[in-house]
Amino acid sequence: MDVGGLAQLGCAGRRAGEYFEIGTSPAYGLLARNVRGLTLNNVRFDVVKPDLRPAVVPDHVTDASINGLGAQGNPQATSVLRFIETQDVLLTASRVLTPAAVFLQVEGAASRGITIDGGDPIEGGKSIGVRGGRG
Repeated sequence: MDVGGLAQLGCAGRRAGEYFEIGTSPAYGLLARNVRGLTLNNVRFDVVKPDLRPAVVPDHVTDASINGLGAQGNPQATSVLRFIETQDVLLTASRVLTPAAVFLQVEGAASRGITIDGGDPIEGGKSIGVRGGRG
């Protein structure tokens, strides 16, 4: 039985894209990969012990709205949020709950249309870092 062409792809009889198949997640809170129309409202991510991974990593995400995000940072981590090739995002009322060096790391030449509106700035750190993008 071929369900949706999975037999042709060699995937028949198993589920593809399960969370446990990627190994250690690049985010301690949420990894969203290849998503269109992501909405997060009043979400908080806490860690029990220090973690150098970002809280949220949208990877190839388009048309996202993130409102009321609270996340713990780490001064030794690259950033609290890491956007990879991400487009058209509205980030409002975000709070960094513990010290961090950088709030948002934006990566990739295709990243664009990222708006930050309000929230608690990082004391003594950078709000935004850009790597491999248009700056």
